[in-house]
Amino acid sequence: AKTILPKERAMLDFVEAELSAGRNVMVFCWHLNLLPRMQRLVEERIKKPAPILWADKVPTAKRQAWIDEKIVRKGVRVMILNPVCVSTGLNNLVHFASQWHHESPACNAIVDRQAIGRIDRIGQKLPPKVVRAYYVDTLQEKLYDLLMAKVGISMATDGLDFSGALAAAGLADDAQLTGLS
Repeated sequence: AKTILPKERAMLDFVEAELSAGRNVMVFCWHLNLLPRMQRLVEERIKKPAPILWADKVPTAKRQAWIDEKIVRKGVRVMILNPVCVSTGLNNLVHFASQWHHESPACNAIVDRQAIGRIDRIGQKLPPKVVRAYYVDTLQEKLYDLLMAKVGISMATDGLDFSGALAAAGLADDAQLTGLS
């Protein structure tokens, strides 16, 4: 339990660097039983609270108010959570400009896009930054690749990646799409 794994060390370095740069951070973990560990590691490093937003303790309808009260008003700079917790609304998450994704959200493109969309929206004062961590040459890397493929298809299907949508429809070739990217 006291051993800090390389990916956890990278997360702690990222959080510390982002805080030093004036950026608030959300740390996402897919597995709920990792949330307390991430909280402990972050709080030990930054010496400040890093609350967990628990989906089963804070109902969806009350999350906006909970974040306002427990995070924004108190000036809390790091929040630990599962990405499913932010899959609805929550405009106050522009309080954060950076995200650390410790695990792939079960290769669910919608959950992933919604999590990123919470900081990449009107009202954000800083350029959003998203870091996804995985161990190279492991199943984590394959899951990351799968998630990114699904996100790309999801964006093309929704019309958010118009070059992908044009290619999927057969309306443009690679040379024409290069200028659009």
